[in-house]
Amino acid sequence: MYPYKSVENRFAIDYKNRYCSADVYSFFIKDEYLNEFSYEYLVGILNSDIYDKYFKITAKKMSKKIYDYYPNKVMKMKIFKDCNYSKIESLSKEIINLLNKKDKNENDSNKVVKLQNEINKLVEKSLLL
Repeated sequence: MYPYKSVENRFAIDYKNRYCSADVYSFFIKDEYLNEFSYEYLVGILNSDIYDKYFKITAKKMSKKIYDYYPNKVMKMKIFKDCNYSKIESLSKEIINLLNKKDKNENDSNKVVKLQNEINKLVEKSLLL
């Protein structure tokens, strides 16, 4: 799921299958790709710095900093899979676990930033191969 308008990519997984409001969209992995990609992997790369820049190349600007995350643009984003898949997926799962932790602290926030930076480096490395 992701917001209709945002300053940056903010994709999340709805593990509880809740319904979205009018300002939130969602998508699902088609059956033919369920064995190829996990939601955790997708969230990891879609929230990376490179995919944020990639999306903004074609996205509609709503204001000075806010972009329109209309589904037709989001669904046109190309997704890759290579030797870094498992590592990106694992790092993304760590981020999700930290964000879902009940008693978060500043160290958890720092760890999330560190893990996201690792994903950013792996995505960059993958796309430069």
